[in-house]
Amino acid sequence: MIEIRKPEKKDCYELASNMREQDKNELEALGVKPLDALLEGLNSNIECHTVLKDGKILAMFGLNDVGHAIVPWMLGSYEIEKNKKFVCHWGKVVIRRWLEKYSYLSNVVHSENSVSIRWLKYLGATFEKEIHFDKHLFIPFHFLKESDV
Repeated sequence: MIEIRKPEKKDCYELASNMREQDKNELEALGVKPLDALLEGLNSNIECHTVLKDGKILAMFGLNDVGHAIVPWMLGSYEIEKNKKFVCHWGKVVIRRWLEKYSYLSNVVHSENSVSIRWLKYLGATFEKEIHFDKHLFIPFHFLKESDV
């Protein structure tokens, strides 16, 4: 059974040790360690959640207000690959719920993170021109409340 609950600090340690390679690579390109990113997410100033199936962490996700933007984020484990149907359905529900409260959500995705790019496209993200960060390319993306289009 899949459960979405308030995260615990131990979730950060468990997910950091079982994080998908593409998420680790994206964080590395940003100069952030997986555990540090998860602990920061745990202290999110809007919301943070842990997704589990049969006691195994699939992902942690949340929403941060960074002053100039409302930033959605998700970091997943290898277990998430076994639950793609749920993640796709749940992702659309969460984005829709967030857009009821915040009309614009934005973040960046590493240009080599093809799995996340495909998922974001499915969720309805709009992509912008690639930007350079250090030696890496990132693609800014956003979600816009339909009534604001």
